[in-house]
Amino acid sequence: MQRCPRCQRANPGDAAFCHNDGFPLDTLHLAGSGRFPREWRFPSGRACRNVEELAAACLGEWAEARNALVRRDFVKFFQDNNRPDLARLVPPAEPDAEIALQTFLEKLPATAKPAPSLDVAPRRLLVPNVRRGEDRHVILRIINRGTGLLHGDIVVSESARWLRINTTHVRARTEQPVEVAIDTRSFPTTGSYFAPLQVRTNGGTVEVPIQVDFSVQGFPFHGFQVTDAQDLAKLMLAKPKQAAKWLADGSVRKLFDQHGWEYPLRGPLAPSLGAVQQYFEALKLSQVPRVSLDAAGFDITCEFPEVVTRAITLSTTSKKWVYAFVESGALWLKPRETAVAGGRQVDVVFDVDSEMMEPGRMHEGVLQLTVNGGVEHTIWVRVDVRRPYEPWTRKILKPFAG
Repeated sequence: MQRCPRCQRANPGDAAFCHNDGFPLDTLHLAGSGRFPREWRFPSGRACRNVEELAAACLGEWAEARNALVRRDFVKFFQDNNRPDLARLVPPAEPDAEIALQTFLEKLPATAKPAPSLDVAPRRLLVPNVRRGEDRHVILRIINRGTGLLHGDIVVSESARWLRINTTHVRARTEQPVEVAIDTRSFPTTGSYFAPLQVRTNGGTVEVPIQVDFSVQGFPFHGFQVTDAQDLAKLMLAKPKQAAKWLADGSVRKLFDQHGWEYPLRGPLAPSLGAVQQYFEALKLSQVPRVSLDAAGFDITCEFPEVVTRAITLSTTSKKWVYAFVESGALWLKPRETAVAGGRQVDVVFDVDSEMMEPGRMHEGVLQLTVNGGVEHTIWVRVDVRRPYEPWTRKILKPFAG
């Protein structure tokens, strides 16, 4: 019995190579024991006459060596050269042929071993003057300074939600670019933000510090500079009449769409300064005022085909604008305006057109009011439409009328 000088496993006394790792057991007395009877030749013409040359050539001819491993050519080659000990070292190519080749070369009894070495460029990322709504991308290069396959993972701090990468896996023979994206929507305010990005591989670990300077520089808007929706609200508070015009002509919505901001207003827009109040309520920058109605319903008596006008007064005790959107549930119930607004008080005026109703009976309809904060009110309108007055003489003479 003899022991392998590398792995110290026991082998038969007449064995020339270790049955475990294929290392020569008696290279001194067995002349030519490491030489292949039949050489291995790569498509490039490079010939390999022993294990050392084969290992070095595989590192240099990586793609061809990987393809040979997939085709199981190495197993057949070692068997043809009466080296079952080396044939047993060839792993299956599935599920990852490159990792399998790396493992095979690490096990071969040769001094030429895969030795990946990690490097990163740049070693520090500084991203200056980033503005809200801007898509900023930078490239981080992962470099393999050694031999073999560099593989591992990229880890981003969980607290850095503003930092995104296009892959978390490292696999590089020479170099791998990684795209780093900055999501400015995750920044609560302006300033400098820091996060570590750690690259962990079989060739070492490198931590890349990332600094992003979130700039206070804003976007041009009607001669002013705004950085976000809250900054725009400050401008609108200082210039409410202009703000109402900007909301009405769609300038505010266009600004939101251009920079990827979420437009806060849903549905119709209140008229005049009511739109500004509506904008502040949607952003939760203003408390929704409590709006009171002076009537919950109407009982109207009219004579066909009379048109009757009534009004509902909306008011609040707060020093804020009141607005309402009006919808009618009957054709004969006609609001003068579908949207109204006023400072602390506003009237909703509507007409009852009895000409569109059958006389001699009671009719019911509703007005649906949606006021500040989306609060809904239902106003019932009951109308007793009476027939027109007819003198008794006309009634007597009606049968004789031609």
